[in-house]
Amino acid sequence: MRKTDQQRLIKDLESYTVKMNREEKDLFDMLRKRDKDDEELDNLAVQKLQALHDKFLSHRSKQDLEEWWNKLTSQRTP
Repeated sequence: MRKTDQQRLIKDLESYTVKMNREEKDLFDMLRKRDKDDEELDNLAVQKLQALHDKFLSHRSKQDLEEWWNKLTSQRTP
């Protein structure tokens, strides 16, 4: 993983620290400190960072978004 990808994942997770439990928050703080020190993360740390990212940032498919939009707009019509 490149440094830019690592920084993007950390930046994405910063707003989700309030939803993390104590262990996840401690892990994230450690990873963020290592990033600020311009250290490149090893494979294990990258896997943990990716797991946190996958847990807190759910990516929805285009079909899910279209279904949600259709549901929302169908309720608004009189």
